[in-house]
Amino acid sequence: MQTRIAIALAAATLTSCATLVSKQQPIALTSDPAGATFTTSEGVTGRTPTAYQPLAPNKPLRVVFTLDGYEQAEATVEPHISGWIFGNIIFGGLLGLVIDAANPETRVLDSDPIHVVLQPVQG
Repeated sequence: MQTRIAIALAAATLTSCATLVSKQQPIALTSDPAGATFTTSEGVTGRTPTAYQPLAPNKPLRVVFTLDGYEQAEATVEPHISGWIFGNIIFGGLLGLVIDAANPETRVLDSDPIHVVLQPVQG
């Protein structure tokens, strides 16, 4: 009986590990020239260069860059399934995999830097 309880407790605590360990890393926002104003699809505005922490990492992030005398530029990052979810195949089994797959927190944005080269306005 104690063995069954121990197994049940282990199964309950070890499943859905991707939900616990998938944390969004900040995304570096840079521009050439530096000092551009950026506005995200989340309504956040700032200046480059910066490290931006997405508010909703499980949704696409669009960033618009502007600077006087330069054309507007934009970049979009799409969320993807965190690699941690595949650890459930080994450690959490099918139950953990199903829980993580259904949870939007297992989707994150790439943490690769977003760099734009702004083009001078012609004319």
